[in-house]
Amino acid sequence: WGCCGCAGKKAFEPGLLAKANRGILYVDEVNLLDDHLVDVLLDSAASGWNTVEREGISISHPARFIL
Repeated sequence: WGCCGCAGKKAFEPGLLAKANRGILYVDEVNLLDDHLVDVLLDSAASGWNTVEREGISISHPARFIL
């Protein structure tokens, strides 16, 4: 979550998975990532969606990418 000129309101700012939508996501040295992050990557790649849950707010966005 971030705020980009939104007067203190929380707003979703696209992260790597949202930006990789319809493209290729290259992860170098994936073995160094925490298991939880690898699970998120694999689940998103399989389902085509990513769900971000923070501070009581949940948002799902398309994450269709080639891993």
